[in-house]
Amino acid sequence: MPAVATVLKTKTQMIKDREGARVKRWLHILFGGRKFGFQWTNAQTSYTDGKDVFAKYDIVRPGGGPDFTEEEKRVIRKATSVHERGHIEYDIIEDFIKWVEEWSSPTRADWESNVKYPRDWTRFFGNVLLDGRMENFTIIDHPEVDEFIQFKNYNWKCAPMTPNNHVQDFRLLYMTRSLGMIDPVDLNRASIELIDSVQPLIEKARIESTTQQCLDRAHEIMQSTWPTLMEWMEADGQSPSEPMFSFSGDADDPNVSWGDKDEVEQNVLRIQVRIQMAEQGEEEKDANPENGDGEDSSGGAGCAGEQDEEQEAPAAPDFSGALKSASKEAEADEKEAEAEIGPYSSVEMKIEIDPGMKRPAFSASASSAAYRMQNLGRYQATEQAIKRDIDMTAKVLKELCEPTPDELLMNQRSGKVLVGRMWRNEALGENNFFARKLVGTPGAEVRIGMMGDISGSTGDTFRGTSRRVIDEIRKSLILMTAACEKANIPSAAYAFTEFDDTAIFPLKPFGRFGAIEKGFLGAIEAESGNRDTLALQFMINEMSKYNEGIRLIVMISDGMPCFEGHEDENTMRLMVQQAEKKGIDVLCLYCGPERDDIIKLVQHMYPGGAINVGKNLSRDLAKHVKRVIRRRR
Repeated sequence: MPAVATVLKTKTQMIKDREGARVKRWLHILFGGRKFGFQWTNAQTSYTDGKDVFAKYDIVRPGGGPDFTEEEKRVIRKATSVHERGHIEYDIIEDFIKWVEEWSSPTRADWESNVKYPRDWTRFFGNVLLDGRMENFTIIDHPEVDEFIQFKNYNWKCAPMTPNNHVQDFRLLYMTRSLGMIDPVDLNRASIELIDSVQPLIEKARIESTTQQCLDRAHEIMQSTWPTLMEWMEADGQSPSEPMFSFSGDADDPNVSWGDKDEVEQNVLRIQVRIQMAEQGEEEKDANPENGDGEDSSGGAGCAGEQDEEQEAPAAPDFSGALKSASKEAEADEKEAEAEIGPYSSVEMKIEIDPGMKRPAFSASASSAAYRMQNLGRYQATEQAIKRDIDMTAKVLKELCEPTPDELLMNQRSGKVLVGRMWRNEALGENNFFARKLVGTPGAEVRIGMMGDISGSTGDTFRGTSRRVIDEIRKSLILMTAACEKANIPSAAYAFTEFDDTAIFPLKPFGRFGAIEKGFLGAIEAESGNRDTLALQFMINEMSKYNEGIRLIVMISDGMPCFEGHEDENTMRLMVQQAEKKGIDVLCLYCGPERDDIIKLVQHMYPGGAINVGKNLSRDLAKHVKRVIRRRR
């Protein structure tokens, strides 16, 4: 598998994915039953194909104006998702499609005779009333969605609710009444009177047993109101064939489907039982007024035409609960996205180095970012080729980290005298009456960080073979990370080079080892320069954040660092010694040429911690790690 350009999700994409997963879980908790999928869509509106829910992600305030807050968008997205799932529960789209065909006509004579109507108006009357019935049923079945649906309707679906003319005011009132909302204020009186005349039909439609019965009520409402609406439109100079509104419901999409007939009937039957039980409760309450306050407590849509002019208009519902819940979810999703993308974020930094021993302190710029290429195939091939070495190294690491029990050695020539066995000396001439106790060691908590040199010189051939130095460095990183993972030892791997400044690439952050990380490990290639002092100090800074008893840094290098200013091999040596005093041990896997001068340089920079990569890297590495662990325990 060739290398491919790195494509990591942005923070925004991660938050979007997390929100989608939350909504999907929420829908499954609410509705259960048969499995259905969920995904965001860029379509004009949310919809369902009867199996999956496709919810619109981009939410824009109708009519322009200030954008919704993130919490408000989340509430609306949840509500539209529930809305579409509600169609699967309670509606049959085939009935709606046939109904529209039956009662729509392009012919003006049909409109004037009030027998058929313009297609857009027919769809509008039917779809809005079905939405009102469906959302009413959804709230009855799942009261916890009430705030979400109401917020959507008041702030998005029916907004802005401002007076305009007779027809538009009626259209707005038909929507708010069908959805069980409070009437907007300051609308045309004639529009209010017209909607009041069909209010009983709207109320009846909201609890009808079938999709078809609800649509029958919509037809009755059209027959009752259409002559007046047509008169108003013509008075305003508008043709009924050119509606002043654009209506495109989700049912117009050929991919849209709603519920299965048998399942819908069962779901609606459950709702009808609940409605009947609620009605019986109200009747019992009315029959026993001493148990209540004697006032009419019926709910439903507010009818402005029937309200006392001096009576205060009812307030819109309280949405604080839904908004608070959405705010918490948004905060949690943002934190999780930041944690996931954090190690791969592009970061500019200053690295401070104080080598001590009266040498001047200095600082330099560096950057951290995701490596630009990935090669998962090469990682997998390398891992398979060195599987035996990985297993051996993991076994050694795991054994070294495990505690050893106390051991009592018998039949010793010296040690503690076993009085009960002293008779053997005179009777049998044996001196085996001593025992010696070896004290065990506690388990060790180990953390390992690796830094691979990917400078230009690592593109040279490796010690007269057909392989390159970078191939050995890559193999060593894969060996170490895979072995640590198998031994359950926290590990991280980085690579570094030098362009204008030092560039550090997180290949495998702590706690991660998926396809992305393996792809990075498999992709590294020889790049440019290498300022080892900054790379080492970066690793010391990272390991200083942790508290394990054994913290080990493994530098993997060809032994030819680039120094600047006051830096030299003694700077590296002092840094290694300072790190050891802080409880951080440093080893170097040397993958460079077998030249005495370079080997001596590496041994000087890493006193007692230089490992010359040979034929048995796992054995040599285990030997040095074993020494470190035993010294620190």
